[in-house]
Amino acid sequence: MLRNSVIPTLALSLLAAAPAAAQAQGEDMLLLKDGRIFLDVELVTTPEGEVTVQFENGEVHVPGHLIQEALDLDAPPPAPKNAEEEAKIAEGLLMYQGKWVSASKRDKMFRDEIEDRREELVSIQDSQLWRNRSFEKTKHFEFEYTVPPHVFEIYRDQLEAYFKVFAKDWKVKPPKDNPRLKICMYVTESDFLQIGGVPKGVLGYFRFVDPMELNFFYDRRDPVFTTEVLFHEANHYMQKLIDLEFKMPHFPGEAIAEYYGGAHWDVDKKKLTVGLVLPSRLVEVKTDIATGKYWGLEELVSADEVYQHYTWGWTLAHFLMKSKKHEKNFKKFVMALAEDKKVRRESVSIGAIPLKMVRGSEVWEAFRRFMKIETDEAVKELEKEWHDYIDNELKVEGVRAKEAAGVRAVKGYPRQMIRGKRLLSEAVEEGSTSPIVYQTLGEIFYDDRDYAKAAELFEKAVSFDPLEPGYTFWHGMALKRLGQSEEGQQRIELAKEMGINDPSLRWLLELEDELDD
Repeated sequence: MLRNSVIPTLALSLLAAAPAAAQAQGEDMLLLKDGRIFLDVELVTTPEGEVTVQFENGEVHVPGHLIQEALDLDAPPPAPKNAEEEAKIAEGLLMYQGKWVSASKRDKMFRDEIEDRREELVSIQDSQLWRNRSFEKTKHFEFEYTVPPHVFEIYRDQLEAYFKVFAKDWKVKPPKDNPRLKICMYVTESDFLQIGGVPKGVLGYFRFVDPMELNFFYDRRDPVFTTEVLFHEANHYMQKLIDLEFKMPHFPGEAIAEYYGGAHWDVDKKKLTVGLVLPSRLVEVKTDIATGKYWGLEELVSADEVYQHYTWGWTLAHFLMKSKKHEKNFKKFVMALAEDKKVRRESVSIGAIPLKMVRGSEVWEAFRRFMKIETDEAVKELEKEWHDYIDNELKVEGVRAKEAAGVRAVKGYPRQMIRGKRLLSEAVEEGSTSPIVYQTLGEIFYDDRDYAKAAELFEKAVSFDPLEPGYTFWHGMALKRLGQSEEGQQRIELAKEMGINDPSLRWLLELEDELDD
């Protein structure tokens, strides 16, 4: 069975049952941008700011772009930038928080700062357990979360911006008696699977009946895909606001969710841009076209539920939403499915909750009416416009497209392993620098028993993110399969040491024995 890049986790109780890995003790702390926390480690910092972590089983150089905060008690002062700074240092003074102070005062102030920060980081680490989760209310959402604060703030801000954009586009408002959607954000996959009650491989879901809520797992190894899933699922809530008693059909529901899922949040400018090209979806569509398959309008719109609503449906929504000629009519069509008296709706029940829905054949009739394509010639004309738009306007550029499409093919549903392996291999050949690409492809080769190729790919993943225990662990397992038992076991022990305080990686303490059987 493929162990995909959403790596398996075990129950939290396994940590207590398994022996703890040895860890080099220190007084320093490291916080990474993706939320990983390393307390009581030994850091070695150069005057240029390069950081190395000294573990019992080896040392790890940390690329600067991964670091949010590094607190090293023994860090040397920054190198002087000019003659004036050299003179101050010669007098025994050091720069600290914008002031020149004596070395002894600087050491005391720095130690006090580290102790205060230690308490904060310990609290953040403790809050990664669901029972210790944090709570926050914003204008449109009620959050419960276990991700670190600096990670949560990014998702909080972009979700509020996302709601405002959709609400403006579609003129929707939250219900007065329930103005905030509950959103649960999990930093550990085990908590997400257990509490959310979802199968492995799912990253997020929206519960569309009362009590409505959105749950998602923050996969730090693939934040781009995590955000795509979050935006997609959040969009289902926003579509629900059109009519709380209506269940949006698979088309246009999934297509619109994908359209708005292709959004980008500029953290610095606090600006959200929606309706961007989704590389993974476009690669799938272009692959279909390369085999000679173009989906037709009626074939797509009238289907009750097909996978192509996510791919070809996204291209159709993109075409119509970006067209000054068609956007207004498309929006009228979507709203009419819930509101227009001429649209035939059926009553269904989800448990004891009654809902209204529309069958695919009726969706097609409404689409023709509101898009003003009631003759066969008009259908063919719009279909040609759409296909030309795909061919000429939607472009997939660079290695990022193949990275996204390959990872989604392997991790998404339904899984498309052959396509995923091909796309990830092409991304690697074209110089990908994404560790999740190498890790995901490495696991495919590992399951195919090509341990030499797997080891090469795992080593590359480690080079891009050397503090990710999962990457180092799999590298060690592949080396052991190749007969390099001593080096492989050392890598495994280093992985355990790096992950000893990481609740999402406690599976490492037992998975080794499972794979060795």
